[in-house]
Amino acid sequence: MIEAAQVELDNNPDNPEAHLALALIQKESDRFTQAEATLTAAVDRFPERDEFKRVLVQLMMEQHAFQRLGALLKEWVEARD
Repeated sequence: MIEAAQVELDNNPDNPEAHLALALIQKESDRFTQAEATLTAAVDRFPERDEFKRVLVQLMMEQHAFQRLGALLKEWVEARD
């Protein structure tokens, strides 16, 4: 499933749903580092799509990556100013 989702993303990099689908499959497959990287790239590519941020925050909280999450949230807040 991951391979098919990656091919879909590679073929449609401007489709936000392809990014989200791959990240969710990676997360479900316990590939948390890959899911985090996919979501981070999606946040950068589609900054107006808050669902990427929400899923990334949830993933990081589930992984108890609180320090990295705090730094990321600070970065997002500062970028809005």
